[in-house]
Amino acid sequence: MIHHLFALILFFASLSSACFCAQDAATEPFVQKKLSLLDCQEIALKNSKELTIADIETLMAQDVVKEIKGNNLPQLTATGNYTSRNNHRGAVFWARPEPSHKQQEEHHEAEEHHKHKKEHRPRKEKMKTIGGNKQVRTARLALIVPIYDFSVTKNKARSQQMLVDASIQDRKRIEQDLLYAVTQCYYKLLESQKIEAVVHKSIEVLKKQLSCTKDFHAVGLATKNEFSEVEMQIAKREHDLVRAKNNVKRAALELKQLLGEGKELSLEIEDLLEEHNWNKNVEGLIAKAILHHPALKSLTAQKEASVFDYESEKGRLLPTVVAFSSANACSDSYLLHKHWVDFGVGIELPILDGGITNVRIDRKRKAIQEFDLKYQVKLDEIEYEIKNAFHEVESAYQHIPVAKRGILHAQESLKLTQDLFEEGLVTTADLLDDEEMLDVAKSNYYQSLYAFHMAQSELEYAAGTINKSQE
Repeated sequence: MIHHLFALILFFASLSSACFCAQDAATEPFVQKKLSLLDCQEIALKNSKELTIADIETLMAQDVVKEIKGNNLPQLTATGNYTSRNNHRGAVFWARPEPSHKQQEEHHEAEEHHKHKKEHRPRKEKMKTIGGNKQVRTARLALIVPIYDFSVTKNKARSQQMLVDASIQDRKRIEQDLLYAVTQCYYKLLESQKIEAVVHKSIEVLKKQLSCTKDFHAVGLATKNEFSEVEMQIAKREHDLVRAKNNVKRAALELKQLLGEGKELSLEIEDLLEEHNWNKNVEGLIAKAILHHPALKSLTAQKEASVFDYESEKGRLLPTVVAFSSANACSDSYLLHKHWVDFGVGIELPILDGGITNVRIDRKRKAIQEFDLKYQVKLDEIEYEIKNAFHEVESAYQHIPVAKRGILHAQESLKLTQDLFEEGLVTTADLLDDEEMLDVAKSNYYQSLYAFHMAQSELEYAAGTINKSQE
């Protein structure tokens, strides 16, 4: 009894604790995690319809390979027929009937009587014979086994497999397109947010400056014109803030579109560290692109597919050997055997087809030459894009320390101007100019920093080596 009572107490205690936990979970506010660049890339890849379409196309190409290989496997078919007609199948022919004994004696006498006349021949009569039933059921089980076709099917399957490989490389390039677009939008949004923060902080400083100028004006240490200059500067900065916020909204909307998320989603992203590195080896990057660029690998696979297709078409000019066999059954009672089996070997040799096959062979040979030219054109284009992007990265990389020094110089100049302003040696306009110079220097730095990151991702995209962010 005590044991059961203790169990009931534990049961009600667990229920009450579960209720309290549920209430705590319901009242706990939801905190959205800030998205890193890797998070954004993974979400975009997961929701991409273009990648889904590319996957379906690859699967369809693989199905075609199986379909082609099936042509080289034994094929078994079963057929059944039921036929009905309004009369019997048969034949009609003329024949002389066999004479009786009396007819033979009469014929002998007639021969003696007409020995010098024309010989008398008995009249032919019509004879009928039945050759089949009115209703007949037939069944046939046929087997065809390809023996040798001079690698026509084998080369055709290899050609299609190369197209599958090309489809995989095209899918990889689509993935790189998406990674590149997400990376660009991510850095653009960070840049817009940084500039918005700079403008917002500048407005706060100007409002403090306006309050200080107002106090100075009250005691006669500042003119009304200086007070108006501060107000005008605040109005200008507020206009810059509106533009900065609009830039943030546009960048966030573009990133949401790439992520495949709803426009009502609140998007918060993580800031990146301002550290950056740069590997100045353009020749090594070009060599790596030649080996790994998806566009080049796709063209190589397509060319190999054309080569195998060319060899397959040439094989169609050679004989094809097949073995065949069939088991037959028929319900016709007039057949001597109602069940029989036949088998044999067949050879098909194309002799004349109007030159169609030769034209196809010539066209496929030209296709191989076309892919050679396409590969060379694409290679030259990639080399140009890599070198161009390389110079953009190098220029942005060299501009970052210059922008940093600009911030330090603007800060020192502003501090000096503030000291002079407190002593009454400079005007409010001089102070406002130095504050604006610092804001511009900070904006230039963030623009240079994220321009470097965007140029670096563009270089990786041009080389075909862009991958998901490593955290």
